Amino acid sequence: MESQESSQTIDEPSSRSPEASCPTLKLDDLEPILVLPTHLNADELIKMEGSLIDAGAPITYDVHEAKLFLTKIAQKKRILIELRTRGVFTDDRKSVVSNRVYTASVSSTSQQISRKAEKYRPASLLQEHVAVDLTADSSTESESEEFFKVHTKPVVPTKERERTTTVEDTHVEASDAIKVVKLEWLLDSIKGRDRLPFDAYILYEGRRVDKSSRPVGALPLTKGDSNAVSTGFDCHATSIAPTFESNKILQRAQNEQLPPQPSRIPRKRFHGAVESRDVDVAYSSTTQKRRLPGHSGSSEVASLLPQSTTEHDLDLLNDIPESPEWVKRGYKLSCQRSTPVNHPNQKFVDMLKDIRVTRDLIGDEIGIRAYSTAIASISAYPYSLTSPREITALPGCSNRIAALFAEWKNNGERDVEAVREAKSDQRLQTLRTFFEIWGVGAATARDFYNKGWRDLDDVVEYGWNDISRVQQIGVKYYDELQQKIPRAEVEEIRDIVHRHAQRVCGGPDGVRTTIVGGYRRGKAESGDADIMVSHLDDARTIDVVDIIAESLYEERWITHSLGTTHSGSRRGQETLPFKGTGAGSGFDTLDKAMVVWQDPRYEGDDAGGGKNPNVHRRVDIIISPWRTVGCAVLGWSAGTTFERDLRRYAKQTKNWKFDSSGIRDRATGQVVDVETIGGRAASIDEAEKKVFQGLGLEYREPWERCTG
Repeated sequence: MESQESSQTIDEPSSRSPEASCPTLKLDDLEPILVLPTHLNADELIKMEGSLIDAGAPITYDVHEAKLFLTKIAQKKRILIELRTRGVFTDDRKSVVSNRVYTASVSSTSQQISRKAEKYRPASLLQEHVAVDLTADSSTESESEEFFKVHTKPVVPTKERERTTTVEDTHVEASDAIKVVKLEWLLDSIKGRDRLPFDAYILYEGRRVDKSSRPVGALPLTKGDSNAVSTGFDCHATSIAPTFESNKILQRAQNEQLPPQPSRIPRKRFHGAVESRDVDVAYSSTTQKRRLPGHSGSSEVASLLPQSTTEHDLDLLNDIPESPEWVKRGYKLSCQRSTPVNHPNQKFVDMLKDIRVTRDLIGDEIGIRAYSTAIASISAYPYSLTSPREITALPGCSNRIAALFAEWKNNGERDVEAVREAKSDQRLQTLRTFFEIWGVGAATARDFYNKGWRDLDDVVEYGWNDISRVQQIGVKYYDELQQKIPRAEVEEIRDIVHRHAQRVCGGPDGVRTTIVGGYRRGKAESGDADIMVSHLDDARTIDVVDIIAESLYEERWITHSLGTTHSGSRRGQETLPFKGTGAGSGFDTLDKAMVVWQDPRYEGDDAGGGKNPNVHRRVDIIISPWRTVGCAVLGWSAGTTFERDLRRYAKQTKNWKFDSSGIRDRATGQVVDVETIGGRAASIDEAEKKVFQGLGLEYREPWERCTG
């Protein structure tokens, strides 16, 4: 592994228009602000958020802490739908009266949508260098907060129903109040260089309420409601009739919502059952109805029950290995333990990942988090699992995960019923196909399906002019972009980017280039190539991302631009500001260019004839100032769960805010410089180790951060 590390870093002894700034506009005393991305392309969204940051506004990407929402949506009904899809449930502020009891009547309908009758041919894809708008779903960064994803909505039956619910209201707390304001308020304030009153721009005022206390509740999906489909939108959204198998899976997803894990997971005694001393251990999972903590109704949860217990069984239980040290010490965060790229439970984890994808496709945000936590914990377990009892002892692993293991073992380590059903369900397979288009996330995949599209040909024939250019490129090169990139090719791409970085930075001195992402974690193949470029002179990194990309385009290494961000340069390469309640983090903290790459060298090229047969690849070029290069590399070199837990650890133990642009103290907002302790780092690896040391964490090699 040392040879891998040494091969990934190279150390060698015109530009875009600047974003509009508003030096006199001050918004630092506002409540946390979130810009709703609906009707905004990525460049517009980045520009709006950048303007807020420039004005000192406390921007956030967490809908649960935002109190002021900016939007281009004009209608109140559509605003309410947008808030609900993101997990924000409200009551109109003007209708709230202290201790008032009120009733609400709800009706909902679900319709079958027909295909577009009018067909049209797809526009030809241009090969020239064109900057393309990013969509909300086109994120590849490992530290992304996934603020574009939406919560799944309750499924309603197609038959129109009404229901009346009585709810006792309470006082409106200031902490619960929210405002939704026209985006024009920000634009007009920037234009006038003075903050305007909200009065003329307010679209909606309300207060947050718990989902369980809403008078408008979700009706349960029943076997008879075969046309009901969870789309992630309001109950009045148009639906497409799935097969009955889809309904079974959706129903199961609702029933299997995992409750919050207790602070200390109790050990359960589950007994393996054997038919005789000469056969392997088999496990039994049976279903019992019981009430889960935090759930108002009963759910069906698999419980592990003994088939029989013999003296031999007890001997087998005693063979369970001693718990690893991180389990004994109660370490629950993945950044506190080693999670190797290769571990003994890979087959079971791969099956859990399949279930997690299904959860993502149907919009089960809670399920995604729960399975991600369990996957990370099992991946760190150093022994081959032999008993469900081992699983329940691991942090983040519920009885449900143990039941899946029992079923998997009983089935000869083959797919459990939930996975088999998902693989045979046509709707879910169609959603997975759309989900694998670059630039399409789970919410957009569901949107494609609900338009009546069933394969890539339908997208081309019926929706070509409706999808973004990034998605068009994802469709055109669908098969090529699914192919993995071997390590040798990633290294070659790194070398080419390094050469061009030296060229545009005025020579070899000071340029540092390294490979991050899956390659750095030791993967044999990568889905894309993530190349990070830095310079010992921080000023040389400002706006250099465009110049490097243009240089590569001129030599035909880049065929398409999928989008460029300049968040770091816009801040003068300073650490992302923190304004008490949050100032954003994640996807756009560093400058980067997301491109489609193709080796221009092929036989016959000199003669100018024939089509280039080389495979198109996805490449990200990320720019970091040397001052915080350790944070940048760490933020791009770990699995998603590791990155999430690292931010939680920094907050819980230090009250710091960590992201790829650096660290700030949450109490003072000041930059915490951990990379110059004991002198300036001489290499990227040394800078990264200084970050671990500053956080008070044991250093983990990149291949120990594979949380799946």
